[in-house]
Amino acid sequence: MICKYPQLENDDVFNKNQIKIREIIVEQNKSRESVKLRNRSLKKLEHFTKSLFRSFFKLVAVFLLRKNVTYVAFTISGGLGDMIRERSVVTEITKMFPKVVIDIYNKKACSVLRDIKNIRFFLDVDLIVLTKKRYDIVFTLPLSYQAKVQNLVHVKYDSYKLEVNRVLKNLGDYNKCFTLNSKVKLHYVSMQKAKAGVDNVKDVSLSIYHKKMNLEKFGITKNIKYITFQYGFGGRGNNDDPKCWRVEYWEKLLHILKGKLKNTKIIQVGISDYHFQEVDINAAKKTSLNELCNILKSSLLHIDIDGACTHIAKAVGTKSVVIFGPTDAEYIGYQENINITSSLCRSCYCITDNDYWGKCLLGYDKSLCMDSIAPEFVAEKAVEYLKSLE
Repeated sequence: MICKYPQLENDDVFNKNQIKIREIIVEQNKSRESVKLRNRSLKKLEHFTKSLFRSFFKLVAVFLLRKNVTYVAFTISGGLGDMIRERSVVTEITKMFPKVVIDIYNKKACSVLRDIKNIRFFLDVDLIVLTKKRYDIVFTLPLSYQAKVQNLVHVKYDSYKLEVNRVLKNLGDYNKCFTLNSKVKLHYVSMQKAKAGVDNVKDVSLSIYHKKMNLEKFGITKNIKYITFQYGFGGRGNNDDPKCWRVEYWEKLLHILKGKLKNTKIIQVGISDYHFQEVDINAAKKTSLNELCNILKSSLLHIDIDGACTHIAKAVGTKSVVIFGPTDAEYIGYQENINITSSLCRSCYCITDNDYWGKCLLGYDKSLCMDSIAPEFVAEKAVEYLKSLE
């Protein structure tokens, strides 16, 4: 029950008051929005000022704080998988110079490289233009495919230039690594190390910093057995790149595995928005890098195309079944993995100046190399390995 007081003969006064109240509310809202806008602007200005001062003091350190040490800068491009592989080069450089200070010009690389003790700053990549001449050596990673020191590094030490050339010379016919008829098959990590003057080029081991953690929030308990897979790479899905496998193929593969692996869960990882019905746990876009490392480390097997999760799995010691197409399995893949390639066509990446991204060089709507790899064959190899673990 509603009681009105004082009682009025009509609602004229009420209506007039309502109109006034609305006008007052409108004015107040305008005032509040103005205050909110001003506060947001002040916060942005404060954030910008702090960021500017941080960058300024870091630049001052780069220019002024010079002691009897070797100053090295790395500019790193590419995705997460590239950064994980470049980590081996950065680590080796810390061993080559007794006293070294390293600055990384890519703030995103912090998640992969932050545990390396000799690293001083993570800076915006554009700042290297201002500071390049202050360093003894500047690396641009991934290093150029052309094996020339002047294209490789900005370096003040003639002795170091000679060391790089010596290592490259020992590799033999390194310039033919990207030709179809090449008999020289160096691994990507080996090539990067060689161009940095590192001797142990045969070591293609990877590492990544991660802390052990509980994964129960994803429904992953200690006793659960599971395999993992990633659909797409770097945010790309089925239709965006020649090295991606069709979504229909993934669905068929998962259906086969679901039928054969009764006591093994299937977990989706990565950053794809596409969700598969056969998946038991979908952790895609839900994990931090540390959580992803832990999930992959406990996986019985990881299934993927050439992408970041393959390199993370390698770094944490998990075997992978990798479906290769345009990228070269001998150059990019790892021997301990099950690397699947097409017998019809493969490894066209980097052999032409044509635009590789987004189309098959032969003109097919979907790349012939990836389309010719049947889900049944991939499933057979995965099940065969999993049975060997029993």
